[in-house]
Amino acid sequence: MGNEQSVGASLDSVQNGLQRMENSALRSSAGSESHWLVFWHFGGHIVRVYHDLVGIIVILDDKDDVFKKQAPAPAGSSNAESSTEKNKTVFSATVDGKEIKLEVVNESPTYSIGGVTLFNSMSQYSYNLYYAGARIPHAHERASSTNLQLQASVIAAEYVGGSTSQKYKRGVFTVEARLYLRHEVIGTKTSTHRFNNFLEISSDAYAFYRPRAALYSAIPSLPWRIPKWVQSQGLEELEKRRSAIHTWIQKVASMPGAFMLPSLTRFLGFTDGEMKSLIEYPVPGQAVEPSGEASANPDLSAPMPGSMAGIDVVAVTAVPTEEAECV
Repeated sequence: MGNEQSVGASLDSVQNGLQRMENSALRSSAGSESHWLVFWHFGGHIVRVYHDLVGIIVILDDKDDVFKKQAPAPAGSSNAESSTEKNKTVFSATVDGKEIKLEVVNESPTYSIGGVTLFNSMSQYSYNLYYAGARIPHAHERASSTNLQLQASVIAAEYVGGSTSQKYKRGVFTVEARLYLRHEVIGTKTSTHRFNNFLEISSDAYAFYRPRAALYSAIPSLPWRIPKWVQSQGLEELEKRRSAIHTWIQKVASMPGAFMLPSLTRFLGFTDGEMKSLIEYPVPGQAVEPSGEASANPDLSAPMPGSMAGIDVVAVTAVPTEEAECV
Protein backbone atom coordinates (compact mmCIF):
# COMPACT_ATOMS: atom_id res chain seq x y z
CA MET A 1 0.00 0.00 0.00
CA GLY A 2 2.81 2.34 0.95
CA ASN A 3 4.67 1.58 -2.26
CA GLU A 4 1.55 2.30 -4.33
CA GLN A 5 1.10 5.67 -2.61
CA SER A 6 4.77 6.49 -3.19
CA VAL A 7 4.52 5.60 -6.88
CA GLY A 8 1.29 7.62 -7.18
CA ALA A 9 2.88 10.66 -5.54
CA SER A 10 5.91 10.35 -7.83
CA LEU A 11 3.68 10.24 -10.90
CA ASP A 12 1.77 13.29 -9.68
CA SER A 13 5.06 15.14 -9.13
CA VAL A 14 6.25 14.25 -12.63
CA GLN A 15 2.93 15.33 -14.17
CA ASN A 16 2.98 18.64 -12.25
CA GLY A 17 6.52 19.32 -13.46
CA LEU A 18 5.59 18.50 -17.03
CA GLN A 19 2.56 20.76 -16.78
CA ARG A 20 4.66 23.71 -15.60
CA MET A 21 7.14 23.12 -18.43
CA GLU A 22 4.36 22.80 -20.99
CA ASN A 23 2.62 25.98 -19.81
CA SER A 24 5.85 27.92 -20.26
CA ALA A 25 6.59 26.33 -23.62
CA LEU A 26 2.98 26.81 -24.69
CA ARG A 27 3.16 30.56 -24.24
CA SER A 28 6.53 30.72 -25.95
CA SER A 29 5.45 28.71 -28.98
CA ALA A 30 2.13 30.54 -29.01
CA GLY A 31 3.91 33.80 -29.56
CA SER A 32 3.81 35.28 -26.09
CA GLU A 33 7.58 35.36 -25.84
CA SER A 34 8.59 35.53 -29.47
CA HIS A 35 6.32 37.78 -31.51
CA TRP A 36 3.80 40.56 -31.55
CA LEU A 37 0.60 41.09 -33.56
CA VAL A 38 -0.74 44.56 -34.38
CA PHE A 39 -3.89 45.31 -36.42
CA TRP A 40 -5.44 48.22 -38.29
CA HIS A 41 -9.01 48.15 -39.68
CA PHE A 42 -9.83 50.89 -42.20
CA GLY A 43 -11.20 51.55 -45.69
CA GLY A 44 -12.32 47.97 -46.25
CA HIS A 45 -8.82 46.67 -45.45
CA ILE A 46 -7.07 44.90 -42.60
CA VAL A 47 -3.34 45.48 -42.09
CA ARG A 48 -1.59 43.02 -39.82
CA VAL A 49 1.99 43.26 -38.55
CA TYR A 50 3.69 40.05 -37.51
CA HIS A 51 6.85 41.02 -35.64
CA ASP A 52 9.34 38.53 -34.22
CA LEU A 53 13.06 38.19 -33.55
CA VAL A 54 13.70 37.40 -37.22
CA GLY A 55 12.02 40.49 -38.61
CA ILE A 56 8.74 42.12 -39.56
CA ILE A 57 6.07 40.86 -41.93
CA VAL A 58 3.32 43.27 -43.02
CA ILE A 59 0.18 41.66 -44.41
CA LEU A 60 -2.62 43.48 -46.23
CA ASP A 61 -5.86 41.52 -46.52
CA ASP A 62 -4.00 38.18 -46.24
CA LYS A 63 -1.41 39.21 -48.86
CA ASP A 64 2.21 39.44 -47.72
CA ASP A 65 3.69 40.85 -50.94
CA VAL A 66 2.00 44.26 -51.06
CA PHE A 67 4.17 46.22 -48.61
CA LYS A 68 7.78 46.87 -49.53
CA LYS A 69 10.53 47.67 -47.04
CA GLN A 70 12.18 51.02 -47.69
CA ALA A 71 15.93 51.30 -47.79
CA PRO A 72 17.48 53.12 -44.81
CA ALA A 73 18.75 56.67 -45.20
CA PRO A 74 22.23 56.86 -46.77
CA ALA A 75 25.09 56.85 -44.30
CA GLY A 76 26.30 60.34 -43.47
CA SER A 77 22.95 62.03 -44.12
CA SER A 78 21.31 64.04 -41.35
CA ASN A 79 18.41 61.58 -41.14
CA ALA A 80 20.70 58.57 -40.81
CA GLU A 81 22.50 60.12 -37.83
CA SER A 82 19.41 60.62 -35.63
CA SER A 83 18.74 57.92 -33.03
CA THR A 84 15.10 57.68 -34.10
CA GLU A 85 15.98 57.02 -37.73
CA LYS A 86 18.52 54.39 -36.73
CA ASN A 87 15.85 52.44 -34.87
CA LYS A 88 13.09 52.95 -37.44
CA THR A 89 11.93 50.48 -40.07
CA VAL A 90 9.61 51.79 -42.79
CA PHE A 91 7.30 49.87 -45.13
CA SER A 92 5.18 51.37 -47.90
CA ALA A 93 2.48 50.32 -50.35
CA THR A 94 -0.03 51.85 -52.74
CA VAL A 95 -3.64 50.77 -52.23
CA ASP A 96 -6.69 52.16 -54.00
CA GLY A 97 -4.40 54.79 -55.55
CA LYS A 98 -3.29 56.05 -52.14
CA GLU A 99 -0.03 55.60 -50.28
CA ILE A 100 0.16 53.60 -47.05
CA LYS A 101 3.26 53.97 -44.91
CA LEU A 102 4.07 51.96 -41.80
CA GLU A 103 6.77 53.04 -39.36
CA VAL A 104 8.05 50.64 -36.70
CA VAL A 105 10.30 52.29 -34.13
CA ASN A 106 12.32 50.46 -31.48
CA GLU A 107 12.07 52.78 -28.48
CA SER A 108 14.37 50.68 -26.26
CA PRO A 109 18.17 50.80 -26.08
CA THR A 110 19.88 48.53 -28.58
CA TYR A 111 22.97 46.42 -27.96
CA SER A 112 25.58 45.30 -30.44
CA ILE A 113 28.68 43.11 -30.46
CA GLY A 114 31.18 43.48 -33.24
CA GLY A 115 28.82 45.71 -35.17
CA VAL A 116 26.00 43.14 -35.00
CA THR A 117 22.81 44.42 -33.33
CA LEU A 118 21.43 41.94 -30.80
CA PHE A 119 17.72 41.23 -30.49
CA ASN A 120 16.27 42.40 -27.19
CA SER A 121 13.13 40.43 -26.32
CA MET A 122 12.15 43.15 -23.82
CA SER A 123 12.22 45.92 -26.43
CA GLN A 124 9.30 48.32 -26.66
CA TYR A 125 8.07 49.28 -30.12
CA SER A 126 5.75 51.92 -31.50
CA TYR A 127 3.75 51.30 -34.67
CA ASN A 128 2.47 54.17 -36.81
CA LEU A 129 0.47 53.64 -39.98
CA TYR A 130 -0.40 56.50 -42.36
CA TYR A 131 -3.02 56.30 -45.10
CA ALA A 132 -3.06 59.15 -47.61
CA GLY A 133 -1.02 61.17 -45.11
CA ALA A 134 -3.43 60.64 -42.18
CA ARG A 135 -2.40 58.51 -39.20
CA ILE A 136 -4.65 55.51 -38.54
CA PRO A 137 -4.72 54.34 -34.90
CA HIS A 138 -4.15 50.63 -34.37
CA ALA A 139 -6.53 48.29 -32.55
CA HIS A 140 -5.11 48.78 -29.06
CA GLU A 141 -5.29 52.57 -29.37
CA ARG A 142 -8.98 52.32 -30.27
CA ALA A 143 -9.98 49.66 -27.74
CA SER A 144 -11.21 52.18 -25.16
CA SER A 145 -13.11 54.34 -27.66
CA THR A 146 -15.59 51.72 -28.84
CA ASN A 147 -19.02 50.73 -27.58
CA LEU A 148 -18.46 47.05 -28.27
CA GLN A 149 -18.04 44.21 -25.80
CA LEU A 150 -17.52 40.52 -26.45
CA GLN A 151 -18.35 37.63 -24.13
CA ALA A 152 -17.73 33.92 -24.58
CA SER A 153 -18.20 30.81 -22.51
CA VAL A 154 -17.85 27.06 -22.90
CA ILE A 155 -21.38 25.86 -22.24
CA ALA A 156 -20.99 22.13 -22.93
CA ALA A 157 -18.49 19.35 -23.51
CA GLU A 158 -18.87 15.82 -24.76
CA TYR A 159 -16.90 12.89 -26.06
CA VAL A 160 -17.35 11.84 -29.65
CA GLY A 161 -16.34 8.25 -30.36
CA GLY A 162 -13.75 7.29 -32.95
CA SER A 163 -14.77 5.65 -36.20
CA THR A 164 -13.35 2.31 -35.04
CA SER A 165 -13.16 0.62 -31.67
CA GLN A 166 -9.38 1.17 -31.57
CA LYS A 167 -9.62 4.96 -31.86
CA TYR A 168 -9.82 7.17 -28.79
CA LYS A 169 -12.84 9.34 -28.09
CA ARG A 170 -12.52 12.98 -29.03
CA GLY A 171 -13.49 15.79 -26.67
CA VAL A 172 -15.68 18.44 -28.32
CA PHE A 173 -16.45 21.77 -26.61
CA THR A 174 -19.42 24.03 -27.38
CA VAL A 175 -18.72 27.76 -27.16
CA GLU A 176 -21.39 30.45 -26.96
CA ALA A 177 -20.37 34.01 -27.84
CA ARG A 178 -22.31 37.23 -27.54
CA LEU A 179 -21.48 40.59 -29.08
CA TYR A 180 -22.76 43.73 -27.35
CA LEU A 181 -23.21 47.22 -28.75
CA ARG A 182 -23.90 49.84 -26.07
CA HIS A 183 -24.70 46.98 -23.66
CA GLU A 184 -27.34 45.50 -25.98
CA VAL A 185 -26.85 42.05 -27.49
CA ILE A 186 -26.61 42.34 -31.26
CA GLY A 187 -25.23 38.92 -32.10
CA THR A 188 -25.09 35.43 -30.63
CA LYS A 189 -23.06 32.57 -32.06
CA THR A 190 -22.56 28.98 -31.01
CA SER A 191 -19.65 26.94 -32.34
CA THR A 192 -17.94 23.65 -31.55
CA HIS A 193 -14.19 23.14 -31.25
CA ARG A 194 -11.54 20.60 -30.36
CA PHE A 195 -8.92 21.42 -27.74
CA ASN A 196 -6.30 21.86 -30.47
CA ASN A 197 -8.43 24.65 -31.94
CA PHE A 198 -8.06 26.58 -28.68
CA LEU A 199 -4.29 26.06 -28.79
CA GLU A 200 -4.21 27.51 -32.30
CA ILE A 201 -6.20 30.64 -31.41
CA SER A 202 -4.11 31.15 -28.26
CA SER A 203 -1.10 31.96 -30.45
CA ASP A 204 -2.75 35.10 -31.80
CA ALA A 205 -4.30 36.01 -28.44
CA TYR A 206 -0.99 35.97 -26.55
CA ALA A 207 0.84 37.80 -29.34
CA PHE A 208 -1.93 40.41 -29.71
CA TYR A 209 -1.75 41.40 -26.03
CA ARG A 210 2.00 41.12 -25.57
CA PRO A 211 2.55 44.88 -26.20
CA ARG A 212 0.21 45.55 -23.25
CA ALA A 213 2.01 43.93 -20.34
CA ALA A 214 -0.79 44.23 -17.77
CA LEU A 215 -3.36 42.62 -20.07
CA TYR A 216 -0.95 39.97 -21.28
CA SER A 217 -0.15 38.95 -17.70
CA ALA A 218 -3.87 38.67 -16.94
CA ILE A 219 -4.44 35.94 -19.55
CA PRO A 220 -4.57 32.53 -17.83
CA SER A 221 -2.76 29.54 -19.29
CA LEU A 222 -4.68 26.89 -21.15
CA PRO A 223 -4.61 23.40 -19.63
CA TRP A 224 -1.70 21.37 -20.87
CA ARG A 225 -1.99 18.83 -23.65
CA ILE A 226 -2.46 15.34 -22.26
CA PRO A 227 -1.80 12.34 -24.50
CA LYS A 228 -4.88 10.15 -24.50
CA TRP A 229 -2.93 7.05 -23.51
CA VAL A 230 -1.80 8.79 -20.29
CA GLN A 231 -5.23 9.78 -18.99
CA SER A 232 -8.54 8.01 -18.61
CA GLN A 233 -11.34 9.55 -20.62
CA GLY A 234 -13.96 9.91 -17.92
CA LEU A 235 -16.60 12.59 -17.49
CA GLU A 236 -14.74 14.07 -14.51
CA GLU A 237 -11.62 14.67 -16.60
CA LEU A 238 -13.70 16.16 -19.40
CA GLU A 239 -15.41 18.59 -17.02
CA LYS A 240 -12.06 19.70 -15.58
CA ARG A 241 -10.85 20.48 -19.08
CA ARG A 242 -14.09 22.27 -19.98
CA SER A 243 -13.84 24.42 -16.86
CA ALA A 244 -10.22 25.38 -17.58
CA ILE A 245 -10.94 26.21 -21.24
CA HIS A 246 -14.03 28.18 -20.18
CA THR A 247 -11.90 30.31 -17.83
CA TRP A 248 -9.44 30.99 -20.65
CA ILE A 249 -11.87 31.93 -23.43
CA GLN A 250 -14.07 33.94 -21.05
CA LYS A 251 -11.09 36.08 -20.02
CA VAL A 252 -9.64 36.53 -23.51
CA ALA A 253 -12.97 37.45 -25.14
CA SER A 254 -13.77 40.07 -22.49
CA MET A 255 -10.43 41.88 -22.73
CA PRO A 256 -10.28 45.39 -24.26
CA GLY A 257 -10.06 45.25 -28.03
CA ALA A 258 -10.63 41.49 -28.31
CA PHE A 259 -13.34 42.11 -30.91
CA MET A 260 -10.65 43.60 -33.19
CA LEU A 261 -8.68 40.34 -33.33
CA PRO A 262 -9.99 38.76 -36.57
CA SER A 263 -8.89 35.21 -35.81
CA LEU A 264 -10.71 35.33 -32.47
CA THR A 265 -14.00 36.67 -33.86
CA ARG A 266 -13.87 34.10 -36.67
CA PHE A 267 -13.19 31.38 -34.10
CA LEU A 268 -16.29 32.48 -32.20
CA GLY A 269 -18.41 32.40 -35.37
CA PHE A 270 -18.56 36.05 -36.47
CA THR A 271 -17.60 36.68 -40.09
CA ASP A 272 -15.38 39.53 -41.24
CA GLY A 273 -18.38 41.02 -43.05
CA GLU A 274 -20.44 41.08 -39.87
CA MET A 275 -17.67 42.83 -37.94
CA LYS A 276 -16.58 45.23 -40.67
CA SER A 277 -19.08 48.05 -40.12
CA LEU A 278 -18.53 47.88 -36.37
CA ILE A 279 -14.76 48.17 -36.15
CA GLU A 280 -13.53 49.99 -39.28
CA TYR A 281 -11.79 53.29 -38.67
CA PRO A 282 -13.07 56.17 -40.88
CA VAL A 283 -10.43 57.13 -43.43
CA PRO A 284 -10.08 60.55 -45.08
CA GLY A 285 -13.11 61.17 -47.28
CA GLN A 286 -15.22 58.59 -45.45
CA ALA A 287 -18.10 60.41 -43.79
CA VAL A 288 -19.67 57.48 -41.96
CA GLU A 289 -18.18 56.50 -38.62
CA PRO A 290 -17.95 52.85 -37.65
CA SER A 291 -21.06 51.74 -35.77
CA GLY A 292 -19.06 50.51 -32.80
CA GLU A 293 -17.00 53.69 -32.35
CA ALA A 294 -17.88 55.79 -29.32
CA SER A 295 -18.96 59.38 -29.90
CA ALA A 296 -19.37 62.36 -27.64
CA ASN A 297 -23.18 62.22 -27.93
CA PRO A 298 -24.17 58.64 -28.76
CA ASP A 299 -27.67 58.01 -30.11
CA LEU A 300 -28.87 55.21 -27.86
CA SER A 301 -32.02 54.75 -29.93
CA ALA A 302 -30.14 54.08 -33.15
CA PRO A 303 -30.90 50.71 -34.79
CA MET A 304 -28.24 48.03 -34.96
CA PRO A 305 -26.02 48.00 -38.04
CA GLY A 306 -27.48 46.29 -41.07
CA SER A 307 -24.62 43.79 -41.19
CA MET A 308 -25.52 42.57 -37.70
CA ALA A 309 -29.30 42.65 -37.96
CA GLY A 310 -29.54 39.05 -39.06
CA ILE A 311 -27.15 37.35 -36.64
CA ASP A 312 -29.02 37.55 -33.37
CA VAL A 313 -30.19 34.00 -34.02
CA VAL A 314 -27.95 31.25 -32.69
CA ALA A 315 -25.82 29.73 -35.44
CA VAL A 316 -24.30 26.31 -34.80
CA THR A 317 -21.28 25.01 -36.69
CA ALA A 318 -20.66 21.36 -37.41
CA VAL A 319 -18.69 19.19 -35.01
CA PRO A 320 -15.05 18.99 -36.17
CA THR A 321 -14.26 15.58 -37.62
CA GLU A 322 -10.47 15.54 -37.73
CA GLU A 323 -8.57 13.28 -35.38
CA ALA A 324 -6.11 14.82 -32.94
CA GLU A 325 -3.29 13.61 -30.74
CA CYS A 326 -4.62 14.96 -27.47
CA VAL A 327 -7.94 15.22 -25.66
